[in-house]
Amino acid sequence: MPRLKASLTAVGLLLFATLADAQGHRVESNRVVVEEGDWSGWTIPTGTVEITDAGIQPRRIRERINAVADAGDFVDSDEVVGGIRSAGSNEAEAIAVIDGDETTYWEPDTSLPLSSWWVEIDLGRVVWADQIVVKFAGADQGDPFLQFNVLTSNGLAAFSQSKTLRYNTAARTEGLNKTERVFEFDLKPSQEAAGLFAGDVLRFVQILVTASDLGRGQLVSEGYYRNELPEDDRGDVVYFLEETSGVIREIDADQYALLEPARQGPVRYYQRERPRLAEVEVWTHGDNISLGSLDRGGEIGGTTDSGTEGFAIDGDYRTVWTEQVGVSGGVTVDVPFDRELIFDLGAWFWINRMAFSFDRENIAHGFTGAFPNYVLGLSEGQRNPDGSLAYVSLAKRETNDEEFGRFGGLFPLVFYEQNEFPLTKARFFKMDYKVLEIPSNWANSGIRELQLYGRGYLPEVTIQSPLIELGRNPRILANIDWQADTPSGTQVQFRTRTGNELEQVIHYYRKTGLEVTEKAYRKLLIFQRGDTLVTTIPGEDWSNWSKFYAEPGAAITSPSPRRYVLVEASIISDDPDKFALLRHLQIALDEPLASQLIGEISPRNVSSRGASEILTLYLRPSFPGGSPGFDQLLIETPPGTDVELVDIQVGTEEE
Repeated sequence: MPRLKASLTAVGLLLFATLADAQGHRVESNRVVVEEGDWSGWTIPTGTVEITDAGIQPRRIRERINAVADAGDFVDSDEVVGGIRSAGSNEAEAIAVIDGDETTYWEPDTSLPLSSWWVEIDLGRVVWADQIVVKFAGADQGDPFLQFNVLTSNGLAAFSQSKTLRYNTAARTEGLNKTERVFEFDLKPSQEAAGLFAGDVLRFVQILVTASDLGRGQLVSEGYYRNELPEDDRGDVVYFLEETSGVIREIDADQYALLEPARQGPVRYYQRERPRLAEVEVWTHGDNISLGSLDRGGEIGGTTDSGTEGFAIDGDYRTVWTEQVGVSGGVTVDVPFDRELIFDLGAWFWINRMAFSFDRENIAHGFTGAFPNYVLGLSEGQRNPDGSLAYVSLAKRETNDEEFGRFGGLFPLVFYEQNEFPLTKARFFKMDYKVLEIPSNWANSGIRELQLYGRGYLPEVTIQSPLIELGRNPRILANIDWQADTPSGTQVQFRTRTGNELEQVIHYYRKTGLEVTEKAYRKLLIFQRGDTLVTTIPGEDWSNWSKFYAEPGAAITSPSPRRYVLVEASIISDDPDKFALLRHLQIALDEPLASQLIGEISPRNVSSRGASEILTLYLRPSFPGGSPGFDQLLIETPPGTDVELVDIQVGTEEE
């Protein structure tokens, strides 16, 4: 499963390694401070924010990107990092074709056969691309390839157990080229596609040189050849015999030297060909929102809950989520005909497009291609009266009798499909589909990739502070203040939790990284045991989250004095083109006058209404070391109550 390389932990896992490891804040004598450089120490859903010198802001989802530029940010299930996969020669220099610098280049070893003149790029994940751009070194730096092919692969092997990929020829140059240095190739679907599906689904790109002029790159003068051209760039010197008819014929230098001067034809001098590839760009339909959803706390499941639904969003074309879509009309077993797939993206996004890549590999074994019908919906998170998520239906597919395919004409052989709809704020995706009754015994479909796309800054991002220890003794949290840039339509909100107790939880892991129970861990053989991780979490005395503090300077409503506090921030926008920038946070602290104050009033019930009665209030404070104590007491009574102070006594508990 390709994943983004990131050092941030997903929200929803309330884990703290140790108090000593806590970062993301600074505790001073009278305040807690979070500055611009501290936000990276907070718990942040993977891939949802950008942290700069100015502060923290939501990430922007792009509508069109060069997937080569961030290939190195992705790692697949085999721990392979995107980038240069291999090259036929000079592999160490091949990184130049994906470094974004058009002044650097990769040059194949021209002393090797032409079959070694190729370079292969791994984008780290499957992308939906519509164009590949090939750029060569400038005229003062080198030459374009005389002729070349562009090959693409989705990652499937050429044959079972092979490490060689199955490639398709996506583009090739026509004729011989010595001048053009930028080539733009529009991609077409490599499999049957529905409707207006544009581009192709791929992960690997290979540039393969098919022709070269070698030592005869450019014709130059003899003077330039001998006096100015560097020796390494000197190409062929070609000699010609002049026939009596006036026709010239190429001969070798020894033959030329033996000719009579009258028969010696011209001598031509060449600069050798310098085939230098500067950049390869793979332009896609944008950031695939589906990628990384599980890492940022999302989930995916459905009616059957096979456990393989995650294969549809892992960015790896080799994996597939398989689902039944047809069953014999005479079946007697209890089959759920109405089914659903529900996908929690782990954060909120603006979404307007999605693309399916259906399984073609198993078509000979009863697989149908596209799902015959479905309804796609998005939800922001609102609930129906029954508590279920409320979805807005945005796209659907219905098979009709005119569509021809297998299994009685119900299943068209389509393997790429796209759906477009208005830009919608959503965190949840749903696909409702039906299992159809068919003449055959059964039919399955498989989704290799379900990709979601959109644009704009994330509409809502929630981040959480590390566990903040306020000191050895409980402290009073007075107010919370922050600095943020909030254009119209954006806002920043905070809320808090406080407590005095912590608990430690031990997590046990197999060598494979799978978490297991302590009992199962103890039963493992030594070589099967992985690491154990001790995490610290809030104890039983912690408060619930407070209501959001909507304005800077608000008084903190979480209980205090307390030793520990957690802070949660939400950065919100109702416009995809606007974002709030959170710069600075401060929590004012006061020393408590007493660490504990126990009170009792007597009598607990009055004997009659409307009559005066003496009430006695007992208070027993506990003071921390160094506390000056207090010398004032404020007692508030309900409005309309006449109160007269009769007596005050101060003494020890015994007195």
